[in-house]
Amino acid sequence: MRTLAMSACVGLLALLSAAHASPVGGAFAKQIKQKEEVWKDTKIFRGGERASVQVVGKLPDLANMHLAVFDAKGVLIAEDNGDIDPNGNFMSVSWYPPRDGTYTIEIRTTSSNGLLCYVTIK
Repeated sequence: MRTLAMSACVGLLALLSAAHASPVGGAFAKQIKQKEEVWKDTKIFRGGERASVQVVGKLPDLANMHLAVFDAKGVLIAEDNGDIDPNGNFMSVSWYPPRDGTYTIEIRTTSSNGLLCYVTIK
């Protein structure tokens, strides 16, 4: 019984902390459709809270894509090179900023048609 109560408390704490995890100003979701082969955006994330970026390449215009996150000093924090499979191109990164700070999210593609994808930042 004690183990069950402890598990419930840990689960509740995990849900509460995840509910507040997002960039300062709230979560972001957008379809990106541009001729350029690189998309960048800068967000401020709260320290100690989980931060994540998910990208889904839009069918049928799949191309190799690369997702990278850099801190304010330009240091690579997280990256995903993507993988085209029969279901599409999906990339995701998560990290825990040590303190409040500015992070740059960069999505690159090898497609000469530009970038066509959906991005979610939490």
